Amino acid sequence: MIKLFLHFFYKLKISPLLWLLAAGAIITGHFREILIWYVVVLVHEMGHFAGAHLFKWRIQKIELMPFGGVMAVDEISAKPLREEAVVTILGPLQHIWMIGLSYFLAEISVLDQSSHQWFVYVNLAVFTFNLLPVWPLDGGRLLFLFFASILPFHKAQNLFLLFSFIFFMVLFLFYILNFEFHLNLWLIAIFMLTTHYIEWKRRKYVFMRFLLNRYHHPRSCKKKVRVLVHGSTEVAAVLNLFYKSCNHEIVVKDMAPLQLKEHDLLHAFFHKGQMRCALREIFR
Repeated sequence: MIKLFLHFFYKLKISPLLWLLAAGAIITGHFREILIWYVVVLVHEMGHFAGAHLFKWRIQKIELMPFGGVMAVDEISAKPLREEAVVTILGPLQHIWMIGLSYFLAEISVLDQSSHQWFVYVNLAVFTFNLLPVWPLDGGRLLFLFFASILPFHKAQNLFLLFSFIFFMVLFLFYILNFEFHLNLWLIAIFMLTTHYIEWKRRKYVFMRFLLNRYHHPRSCKKKVRVLVHGSTEVAAVLNLFYKSCNHEIVVKDMAPLQLKEHDLLHAFFHKGQMRCALREIFR
């Protein structure tokens, strides 16, 4: 357990903006409030970290920023759906026991009412905000995993990012039309919009990493998917039909029918550079 904590803090990075925010909190007399806020966020990220450690994921860093925390891991697109779901949900679950602990400490007079109320409020705020179905929040990640469980990875990527952007914009417009100006809201909005823009620009790279990992590290999955295509279908178009956490059997309906394994397609794509070739040109 001690080794796990040491590893967590070794991977922890603190944004320079957070130090500025802490300095401002000290000057304005709100240091206790900001300290409680980031203790809650820290425990939230510990939940994610514990899950990632359980599944032996390679963790790049855990970064604390003014709006919360972000854990970066290697090859996230290649992780099994079940593992991703567990790691994602372990963050929000931490708020349940933290709220329970706060009530217990307040009941035995270890925690004063003011600190207790603020601690509970922060937990509820972080919990609720993180479960919004918006990228890169936990709710957004869970929604993407749902999309990826019923749709091909490529399609799930595009539909989810579009849905996430539209949902956030509707929520943001509703807020600014019905509530007073708040600087923090605008800072969060800028961060979220920037994140969406970056993720949209790199979606092809993420998809390519997804395919590359399947090519170099094939794994056996319980779920099997049969992909029905025609001989005129290009290799790249077939790969767009691949699902996350599934094994695929490609059936070319108008060629005998011909049955191909996914590794055959991935080999043609990466090793032979035949991404724009029709299946009938490669597999005769």
